[in-house]
Amino acid sequence: MTFGRSVSVCFSKYANFDDRAPRSEYWWFYLFCILLQVAGGILGAISGGVEGFDILSAIAGLFITIPFLAVGARRLHDTNKSGWHQLWSITIIGMIPLIIWFCTEGTKEANKFGDPIDLSS
Repeated sequence: MTFGRSVSVCFSKYANFDDRAPRSEYWWFYLFCILLQVAGGILGAISGGVEGFDILSAIAGLFITIPFLAVGARRLHDTNKSGWHQLWSITIIGMIPLIIWFCTEGTKEANKFGDPIDLSS
């Protein structure tokens, strides 16, 4: 999955916490989120100093929170885990298994969350 297609899919499934998402979809969208935060911070700093940085960065963060959580849940579904495992990110130690699961290849066959995503199209 390409960068543009990943961003497009994530926003078209804005609040879809069902289905599955391949690694490439998650990580391309993760990169998009980082780039959006950096761009919002730079534009805010240019236009309004420190306060502008905070405001535009916060708006960018709010804009991507739901799709980011949704793609994270779909990514965990691809590894046959519940999307609720994202709550582990509240603790520092909980980030370790989450990063491992986000990097793990998904199941190649259907699991309780659906059929695997076909990346060939």
